Order: sequence, then structure tokens, then C-alpha cells
Amino acid sequence: MLLQVKSLTLARNGATLLSNLSFEAAPGEWIVLVGRNGAGKSTLLDALAGLAAPSEGEVTYHPPAGRTEVRRTYVPQSPERLLFATQAAEEFAASLRLSRSDVRQRWEEEVRPRLEPLGLGHLQPDDLPSRLSTGMQRKFVYAMALARPGEVLLCDEPTSGLDAASRAEIIAEIARYVQEGGLAITALHDLDDALFAATRVLAIGDGRLVFDGPPQAFAASAGELERQGVPIPPSARLAWALARAGGPKPGLYAPDELAARLLAPPVSREDGAPVAEPLWESGRTSADRGAAPVSAAPSAGEAGPPSAERERSTFHPALRWLSITAMAIAIAFVHRSAGDLVAVLATAALLVALSAPLRTTLRLTWTWASFAILACAVSGLQLGPPFHAQWAFHFGAAKRTWFEVVPYWCYLQLGQLALARFSSLQLAALTDQALRRAVPRRQRLVASWFGALVTRFIPAVEVMYREQWYAYRVRLQNAGRALSTSRALVDVANVIAPFVIRMLRFGETTADAMEARRLFEVTPPSAILPPWRVSGRDIAATAMALVGIALLIWTR
Repeated sequence: MLLQVKSLTLARNGATLLSNLSFEAAPGEWIVLVGRNGAGKSTLLDALAGLAAPSEGEVTYHPPAGRTEVRRTYVPQSPERLLFATQAAEEFAASLRLSRSDVRQRWEEEVRPRLEPLGLGHLQPDDLPSRLSTGMQRKFVYAMALARPGEVLLCDEPTSGLDAASRAEIIAEIARYVQEGGLAITALHDLDDALFAATRVLAIGDGRLVFDGPPQAFAASAGELERQGVPIPPSARLAWALARAGGPKPGLYAPDELAARLLAPPVSREDGAPVAEPLWESGRTSADRGAAPVSAAPSAGEAGPPSAERERSTFHPALRWLSITAMAIAIAFVHRSAGDLVAVLATAALLVALSAPLRTTLRLTWTWASFAILACAVSGLQLGPPFHAQWAFHFGAAKRTWFEVVPYWCYLQLGQLALARFSSLQLAALTDQALRRAVPRRQRLVASWFGALVTRFIPAVEVMYREQWYAYRVRLQNAGRALSTSRALVDVANVIAPFVIRMLRFGETTADAMEARRLFEVTPPSAILPPWRVSGRDIAATAMALVGIALLIWTR
């Protein structure tokens, strides 16, 4: 036994993602995780990789004889995120824990044999994998993972986005890894090919383990598992449907084997004589054989789910946006401690009045606090020769920096208030209406769509950065390394470089979309604006903002 999972429960943001999962795994097994989107497959892999801490239960690895730990290699979804955006030799050097020169010297003997089975044998040490197509980048990452795999290989959707030939190459490489004594655990939706090479299937439904057994038993139980919400591969679903129509019993069949079974006439158990004509020439339908009829999908004219009514905003968006913008501008002119105090109190009052989400407020506060502490430390610290005469820390300089960065906390919180419950298209439409009588059409549309793009770009940048940081943690763990202050510059570079490249690509995509749709020639749709009404709470929030602005001006 190499892996033991006992009563694993994992909750995140108040929701239980995995509940009381228990299983064991041994070397030489290939376990396929099956489940709908959101069933908990990726969460389970994160827990097995050590990237997510269980809320209850435990994940225990038992090292082989003579070893003190079990090395795990994890390839998450969208593995192209793991690339450092550098040369192929440097990418392999980071994974193999070798110098770049060593990798170049061993390229033909050790690296190329790992690339060739995946159709990447043409790559040279100086090539940039980040310039390859997405599918080729994914295969490159798998080549790196399998070049120095641990005792456990964890893969999340390894065949996603690949063509049939590339999927076969990935499956063959994982199968070879298992045959050599490794333990592979993969989450898959493309099951038809993998089930013939896998040794075991774990089906997860709503965070619980609903099936644990060999692939043949999984395919034979297709009907029952599908009723429990477990996705069934097309081949197993076909075999199950044919069994209901009088064909072979349900199970896991290769295409040639299934065709042979269908073409062969059934044989009696006593004398071996055929008892019926082959299914393919009988001409009988599934209804003739007593199969339950399949219900048709509802037509377009039938009653469907009721359409959602248009939501009515709690606060008038124009008053909210104008008040918050004016508050932010007033805070920008504050350079005294009294003004900082007024800015914080006024911002906190607006957070309460506009019902800001507590979780978002705390997360933004933590982000700002990390930046503020670092900024104060840098401003107050004297590093000594050759930069300064002596080592020292000036609290006065740190204090001045602290007061200078306090407004940024207010900007972050006001930003979430301005964007809360307000889509980017609604912002564009609102801006267009506000400027309609005062600004020419061309300039008005530019301002409207630019505001919409900014509101979309800010959360997109945050998501990209979080994904890139997660990917870098995976690369460090796969290489057997840990975050350290001595490698801080390298850590920052390896996160920021691919992050900037992803931002540029996102910007190019946005520019292409703008050019394709000619956004600057199209008026934002005012129909998406709900029928807002000014209420007493709107007036109170606006008055609160005006009082804060007045106090900020007074502190100057």
C-alpha cells in the first residue's frame, strides 16, 4: 500500500466539496476519477498533491523501503500554465533539478527520448515552449513530468484539448509509467480510451464516493451509475443500450469486440445450435424486445423553466457610482493623518451602508496590509554599506509611508463598492446615458466602452495572477523544492514573467474582439439597465458620502 485516504472531508468557502472519502492505492495501479463537473475530482487531486488541506480526515503516504518520503508529481488542468516562459532547456532544468548546461549536454540521451513519444522530438534546447500551440505546450509539460516522475503521478484531465493521436500518446505514456511500478491517479472525461488501460475506477457524485472497482464492473453498472449522476463514456452507454435491445450483456468492449458479438448469432447452452438470428438482421426494434421506451426531449413549445424576473438593485447605481467616485477623488488629495482617519471612517461607513460582502472586504484588507508592511519596511530600512553608512531602521520614514499608503485601502474597498452587483455592460450603458447630452457621440462611446473594459480587466488580472501563483507552487512541489526567502527574486520572476505574457495575450484577445465587433461604433444597450428608483437609502448613502468629502476637504 502506497496511499491511504481516511474519511477525507474538504470544505471551502462554506461549501463541502468532498465528504467522507476513504480508499487505498498501491504501486502499479492506474486509478481513473470519474464524475460530473464540480463533483470534486480536482479538489481531491489538490488534496492528494498537498495543495489543499483536508477539513477532516487524512491523506497518508507510506514510503517504499529505504525511502523517507513519497514524491508526488502533479499536472493540473491547463498544464500550459506551469511553463516559466523560458527556453526548453531551462524548463527541464527546473524540473530535473539540474543546471542548464547539464540539460544541454544530456539533451540527446535523456531529454529527447522523453519528447519523441509525444511528437516533440524536433524541439531544441533553445526553443521556447511558450510559443508552441496550446496542445503542444500541454504535451511538453507532460514530457517534463514524466522525465522525473515521483512514485505517484496525479493528472487532472490529461487528454483535454488534444486530438485523438495526442490523447493516445498521453495514455500510452501514463500506462508505461504504471507498468514500471508507479501509481497514477487521473481525473478524466475522455474515458473510452483510458478505461482499457486503467486498472480501477473511482466514481464521485456530489463529493461522495459512489463506485470503487475495475473498469469492466464500472461499464457493467453503467445504467445504475448514470441514474446517480455519474457520466458514462459513449462506449459503455452504447453497450448498455444494446443490452436493453437484446444484445450482449453490458460491459467494457473494444469496438472490434462489440461488433463481433453483435454479428455472431446467440448460441444455446445445451446443444450449441443458434437460437435466434443476429441482432443486426433481425429487424426488431427495442420496443419489440421489451425495452423501456426512451422519453423524447421536450419540444420548444412545451413549458420550460420560468424565466427569471429582472432584478431590482437595492441602491441606485448612478448615485452609488457618483458618490464613490467623488469620495475616491477627495481621498486622493489627502496627505495628513487626520485626513487618513476621516477617509478610513467614511469608507467603513459606506461599506456598512452599501452592504459590502465581508469576505471580499477582509480579502482586500489582507492584500493591502501585505503591501503596506512591505512598503514601510523598505522605506524605513537602511541596508548599510555600500548603500548607507550603517545599518538602521527609521521609524519616522516608515510612519510617513504608512500614512501615504492608507488611502490605497480606501481605493480597494471603494472599488468593490463601485463594481458590486453592477456588470461591465451596465456601466457602459450608464456612462453613455450620463454623457449623452454633454459629450459628442464618438468620445462618449470611447469613454463608455473603455470603462466597461476596465471593469472586466481588473478581475481578470486577479484571476490570472492567482492561477499563475498556483501553477508555480505545483512546479516547486514537482521538483521537490519549497518557497524560500533566498530564492525570492527567482520566485517572483518565475511568477511574473508568464503572468505578464498571459496579460498581453488577454489584451490582444480583447483588442481583437473590439476590432471584430467595432465596439466604438455601437451604442451600449440601455435595455439592460433595470428600472432603478431612488429610495431613502440612496439619499442616506449619498449624504454620507458628501459628509465624508466635506470632512476630507476640511482636513486639508
